[in-house]
Order: sequence, then structure tokens, then C-alpha cells
Amino acid sequence: MFVNNEQFLIHPIHAPCSTTPEAPHSDDDDDQEDLTSIHHQVQDFVIQAYPKNKFLPMVFQKLVKCDLIDEDLFFKKFPTIHVADFCTFLNNRFYKKTKTGVQLLKLCKFIRSQRIKVPSIAIKNPLALRALS
Repeated sequence: MFVNNEQFLIHPIHAPCSTTPEAPHSDDDDDQEDLTSIHHQVQDFVIQAYPKNKFLPMVFQKLVKCDLIDEDLFFKKFPTIHVADFCTFLNNRFYKKTKTGVQLLKLCKFIRSQRIKVPSIAIKNPLALRALS
């Protein structure tokens, strides 16, 4: 560190990394723009599809913030599950276990393993509530 004349830059955890204090990386800014774009797409979809559900946007706000949803509104780790499927799964009180239901339960368990807390008032499906809690 001192012998080799190396310099290190320390920054807060939520601040973007930069090589010099004056010039931050533009890649971090692009990532933030992508996340806000995805956030707006998801929020628009949820508000249009479920206008009376006030709590569902809070669920997706956390999921987008943790970068689990891609630009096509599919989950990154589960590319066969769309945001619409997940909304239907969360809102259906009488959901029966099917093959897609197993994938949705795995998604819920993955979300729980990532330590993402979801408001339980937004979940009407008892299977999803159990898997996310």
C-alpha cells in the first residue's frame, strides 16, 4: 500500500465506485437508469392490471430494487415466469397446485432466501404467503 505507492479510494456502500473522485463510472449510471426504467414499466403494468390493489406495487418495488426482473418483465432467475403470472399467483385465493404453481413456489422461496421482505397484506394466496414468510 505505502511501499508500492498504491492509492485506494474508500466510498460509502450506496455510492457508486469511481477511479477518481472527480470521474465516476458511467456504467453505474446506466444500471440505475435501467432499474428506474424497469421500475416504471412494472409499476405501469401493475397499476393498469390491478388498479384497486394498493399494496401490490410495494411488492414489485422491492423486487425491482433487488434487480430480480429484466427489461421484458420476466424474472431473471426464472425466465419462464412473467410479472403477470406472479401477480395472478399472489392474488388468487383459491390457487391449486399445478406445474407452473411449483415454479411460482420456487420463485417465492428464492425471494425469501434472498431475505427480501414482502408485505403480507399484498398476498391473498395462502400458498404464496406461506412460501414468502
